[in-house]
Amino acid sequence: MRFSIGAGKSRKNWNKFFSFYSPQITQMSTDFKELNKISYKIIGCAYKVHRALGPGLLESTYEVCHYYEMNESGLFVERQKELPLIYNTIQLDAGYRIDLFVEKKDNC
Repeated sequence: MRFSIGAGKSRKNWNKFFSFYSPQITQMSTDFKELNKISYKIIGCAYKVHRALGPGLLESTYEVCHYYEMNESGLFVERQKELPLIYNTIQLDAGYRIDLFVEKKDNC
């Protein structure tokens, strides 16, 4: 049994919505596709490192190897990047560091 409540109206509204937001939706989908490609490469590198080294080593060991593998796969990677803490418009050095910063994407 099919139910249709105001199918004509909702379809017209959807068409208006889609035609108005179409460029944004297209841009979002291309951004997600690019992020998915990057994520796929990162996870593939992690699997490669873990298969080669196995479990039980120090985090720093996996970090160095993962960094190497991601560079080899063509990704831009920075290790131990400083992350400032901003409190009340004052930048404080709290000693935070990002282990691996990949591809400098600011739209995530």
